[in-house]
Amino acid sequence: DSFDYNIKLKLSDFYANYELGDASGLVDADLKVIGKTPPTVSGDVTLKSALYREEFSKESDGWVILTSLQGDKTWDLNLNINAVSNLWIKNSEIDAELSGQLNFIREKGNYRYIGSMEILRGKGYLADKIFKIESGSTINYEDIEYPNPRLDIYASTKIRGADVSQTGSSQSTNYELRVYISGTLDEPIISAAESGTGSPQFTTEEIVPLIFTDYYQQ
Repeated sequence: DSFDYNIKLKLSDFYANYELGDASGLVDADLKVIGKTPPTVSGDVTLKSALYREEFSKESDGWVILTSLQGDKTWDLNLNINAVSNLWIKNSEIDAELSGQLNFIREKGNYRYIGSMEILRGKGYLADKIFKIESGSTINYEDIEYPNPRLDIYASTKIRGADVSQTGSSQSTNYELRVYISGTLDEPIISAAESGTGSPQFTTEEIVPLIFTDYYQQ
């Protein structure tokens, strides 16, 4: 019922497909499995490519890919995960490519996440609107126990509208709605961001009506 592990593992172009959490990836890894049952798995993992399709769950539900790994003899983990590019998240809320580094720790069934991921390119979806996510936006894990990172994201979309002149005539036009998304993944905060003119074109109070009506008249 018990083993004493002292194993070194090297993986090259190892393909993993996890259907329950709808995740797959191609990895290189240099790992050690040390200790008595349950042992600790530590080392470096390089994601050469990865695709994650699971929907962002409510906090009370947890993430399927993590909750399925729990148990009385859960192995401890201390993994340094590195992704230079080609890490994609695709679901009903986002379609984006990321890069970055993450230290993923699990001790006696308790999780910790430390690191930062940068969004290289992508789109976000909200109320039938498509937002272009600006490169350099980040998702930050600050030594937290649940995968609920802090957001630092800029994104923009087009809003239909009309310019009304002093004579009463109107001309159709498109306005850029640029927003800043802060807060956390579970509780994001959307506020107005500076436009190309150097100041927000819309107020934070105007953002939600604009997104849902897709129309602005000046």
